[in-house]
Amino acid sequence: CQNYPDAFFPFDEDGRNNSFLTARELCRGCPIRLICLSYALDNEEEHGVWGGLSPYERDVLRGRTRRRT
Repeated sequence: CQNYPDAFFPFDEDGRNNSFLTARELCRGCPIRLICLSYALDNEEEHGVWGGLSPYERDVLRGRTRRRT
């Protein structure tokens, strides 16, 4: 993770998603993936890829149907 910080926050200045693919690939084999995801959910992280999931996907897990503005 620490060698690829930009991969986990792949948004440009306008908030458009450039690609989560690199982060997802890195997360796939990570031994602490579930701990990372749990941290993001517990702390309501709204940005970046955590545990292989995008902010939208984490919102879905939380039961939210739309993004906060």
